[in-house]
Amino acid sequence: MVFPELTPMATLPPSREGPIRFGPFEVDPQTGELRKHGIRIRLQDQPCKILLALLEKPGEVVSRDELRTRIWGEETFVDFDHGLSAAVNRLRDALSDSAESPRYVETLARRGYRFIGPVEKAVVEPVEPVAAAVEAPGAGAAAAAGGRARRRAVWVGAAVVSVAAGLGALWLSREGGKARPEPEVVAITGLSGVEITPSFSPDGRQVAFVWNGDSQENRDIYVKQVEGSTESRLTSDEAADEFPAWSPDGALIAFSSHRREPGIYVVSPLGGPARKIAAMRTLSAPAWFGDSKSLVVSRPYRRPKYEPGDGSLFLAPVEGGGTPRLLLKAAEGMWLKNPVLAGDDTLVYAACRNPMAGRYECHVEAVSLSAERQPVGEPRRVTTPLAWIDGLTWNAESGELVLAVSQGLDVGSHLWRVSLEGNAARPELLTSAGMNAYDPVFDSRGTRLAFSRLASQAEIWSWEQGGPARAFLKSSRGEALPQFSGDGRRIAFQSGRGGERTSVWTAKADGTGWEPLTRELGRWSGSPRWSPDDRWIAFDQQNENRSWDIWKIESTGGPPVRLTKGPGSSFIPSWSRDGRWVYFGSDRTGRNEIWRVPAGGGQAEQITRAGGHVAFESVDGKTLYYTKNEQGTGGVYAVAPAGGEERVVVSVEVPGRAFAVVSDGIFHLAAGGLESPGGVDPGAYLYSYARMYPQSWNRGQIRFHEFSSGRSRVLGEILGPIAVGFAVSPDGKRVLYSRRNSEAELFVMEGWR
Repeated sequence: MVFPELTPMATLPPSREGPIRFGPFEVDPQTGELRKHGIRIRLQDQPCKILLALLEKPGEVVSRDELRTRIWGEETFVDFDHGLSAAVNRLRDALSDSAESPRYVETLARRGYRFIGPVEKAVVEPVEPVAAAVEAPGAGAAAAAGGRARRRAVWVGAAVVSVAAGLGALWLSREGGKARPEPEVVAITGLSGVEITPSFSPDGRQVAFVWNGDSQENRDIYVKQVEGSTESRLTSDEAADEFPAWSPDGALIAFSSHRREPGIYVVSPLGGPARKIAAMRTLSAPAWFGDSKSLVVSRPYRRPKYEPGDGSLFLAPVEGGGTPRLLLKAAEGMWLKNPVLAGDDTLVYAACRNPMAGRYECHVEAVSLSAERQPVGEPRRVTTPLAWIDGLTWNAESGELVLAVSQGLDVGSHLWRVSLEGNAARPELLTSAGMNAYDPVFDSRGTRLAFSRLASQAEIWSWEQGGPARAFLKSSRGEALPQFSGDGRRIAFQSGRGGERTSVWTAKADGTGWEPLTRELGRWSGSPRWSPDDRWIAFDQQNENRSWDIWKIESTGGPPVRLTKGPGSSFIPSWSRDGRWVYFGSDRTGRNEIWRVPAGGGQAEQITRAGGHVAFESVDGKTLYYTKNEQGTGGVYAVAPAGGEERVVVSVEVPGRAFAVVSDGIFHLAAGGLESPGGVDPGAYLYSYARMYPQSWNRGQIRFHEFSSGRSRVLGEILGPIAVGFAVSPDGKRVLYSRRNSEAELFVMEGWR
């Protein structure tokens, strides 16, 4: 129970200049503190003064003399030309910018510098102090940041809020909810592209990681000093190398490779040829035993071609080239991943439902190991059921686990902490890491936590037959899942602007006149679909227990109407052509199937019996077309709305809900350029790691499947990375789709306690 504690009224201070935002960065003019995606970036005094001077006049030239005065004053007795150039270079390093291809700081020869990026400024307005929440003993950490007068930041331009709530709050200890200083989080890489999956050296001074290079064309293993600025490349095969794991004795780094002879390889951290130790690959980092002679490897789950051993954990010897032996068998439909060894006698891992079944649910389990490295007894559940786990690590000093939990590609991941001794325990949010944090790993001393942080946003692009694709709708918060109204004059889409949660927005078909529709509901909502008369928009929305339900709202605004209420989750609605029904996917039977509910409310009825995810009715209302999962494996199926035998209509993979039914056929997207481990279902690979590898689905073909001939023809090709969302205008001449921009960096949290 939470009791209110009243704070005395105080005289309100005057308004002051608030933070300035540009791209993923935010700088406080009062303190000079620079943050990227909410994480503080170290910036020296001189580069900070230059940045603030440029931000005061965005788009205008600031002369070198003006900057000299700003930094050193009127009486300058230094070689300010050299000093100014050096300070500008340090600023560019902090912003991951370059003089050759500037995104923020542009050089004008012999004149000065200009800030060229879009800038959003805020004014902090004082408001009356509010009652602070004080927590009763044992109630958790809900009121950690209470007791302070609140201020409101009013952004000039698009509405923008912090990337993750609570980044400035106190970090809570686990002993009685006592507050302690927030640990320092610093970036340790600033390369262009994507840097992910860190692994510490035994002494904690170096880190191995994956980087896709300056040209973002291939993934290789690199090593750098944690406090250094230069990285060394260890692998250079033309195929992708990923998931490095440093051995406890420091002699080897294990990794998974897609090269001509795929499998698990090891390489010296000093460089040299890589050596293959096992003919199997993985989608999470291996875990070393303490003697550095063997490791635990997770074998990915394969669907629909499941084979015994898929999703299980194996023991792979480093020497001798022996076949990995089964260590812990997964039940069919389960995927045991992200193995971690808590000493040599306890194996910890994420136990996940196969994502291809449409249920993104995991929990953490632990099992004891004998001296012969065999499981002893039954696995024990450490956590309650969670969403998708994208990383797991153990702290030998504190006995805690830190895990990354994500709800999908378009919902960010956070880091959570929980005791290994927990019994179906609920983890505690680690606010200091912020949003979109993945791949946590502790050093051997347990004082440093490294993780990767993804900056990914979707944009809506437009393609018309005979012309190139162009950016159509974009903001700093991401747009996706567009849908045309029936008359083609408006679109509805899912957007993150105006808050940290996605909501449904509408706009004119030319991209102007943005209006929020569900933002004030305060929950994740999206997947909008127009009713045939354009009066209503159906959408899905997350509940307090993380399940989803179907709602509808008038397209001009108003109170929402709930159409489903469990059990399980209901998602991705669409309307029958006569407007009487709303179709949706649901996992209420334990597997995703297509259901429908009366548009005015009532009892839902099941349509499919062999799987279903997203569905659209034919124009004549006699056929329902659907895919069976988010990845569209198996293609597009058809069945009568009243039920019956299903049949395959489009036999190629149609991912990301990317199809639209018209009177004479189906427009759809066919994926191209998808790299995945041999034998592993591309859809599962796409779900797990497209978030980190933007080139993993880097192009697609827009095709039209003609009902009369049963044949498909290519209308055009679009370049990616392609995200979720696809819509066709009523006249069939225009296609809207989502495209994702991604970058990732490595961070270290110092002083873990």
